[in-house]
Amino acid sequence: MQGLILNRNKYIIEKSRKGILAKRAGIFVASITTIGLVLFFSLNNAYKTTVDNNIESGKSSNNVLSSDIGGRGDDDISLAQSEAGEIGSSGSSNDDNQVTIIRNSVAEKYLVTKVVDGDTIYVSGIDTRIRLIGVNTPETVSTSKPVQCFGPESSNYLKTLLLNKYVGLESDEASGDVDIYNRPLGYVYYKGENVNQKLILEGYGKEASYGTEYKYRSQFVASEKFAITNNKGLWSPNTCNGGE
Repeated sequence: MQGLILNRNKYIIEKSRKGILAKRAGIFVASITTIGLVLFFSLNNAYKTTVDNNIESGKSSNNVLSSDIGGRGDDDISLAQSEAGEIGSSGSSNDDNQVTIIRNSVAEKYLVTKVVDGDTIYVSGIDTRIRLIGVNTPETVSTSKPVQCFGPESSNYLKTLLLNKYVGLESDEASGDVDIYNRPLGYVYYKGENVNQKLILEGYGKEASYGTEYKYRSQFVASEKFAITNNKGLWSPNTCNGGE
């Protein structure tokens, strides 16, 4: 009889122990699940906050860029000097003689409002027309000269390329701030490329130093040689054969 009682007590104790263990296991699993859910929602909220902040930051940057386009700061009284733009690995190579287009990351924030001819433009924020450095295109609007060979083509090329587009401007200490007619002198950049040089390279104008050593003269001379060799534009025997 006593043995039965002992066995029954052992059975009760063992059952109770298993029940306690099962209960503890259930509590442990529930705790782990709760902690996991808390971590998940915390991380999800942190990620959402980061994304939202990045979106707002992007909107803010776009607003700053939009407000800057076409405007002029106090430091824009003279044409911007640039540290970039040297011919080299950053340039894009042309065919045949491997002439390299001069590139520059200067901010393109001036709207071209009028193209006078192949080498003169008006831009927003600057009252006087800009004369392109180092290039001379055939005349189309001179009061003292007739319309010259390939002049209309040069003017139309520049209109198609730049009119109502935003461009960057770079000045050159070597050539001075203005020409003899008091027009601001500058290099014009569109999509990062030097437009002055492109006019020469494609045969729409000739290299012109006017006795002044300017920053990109060697590259412009090389571009003219390329245009002559390849019968580009006004250098072609079918157009002006290099004449005016």
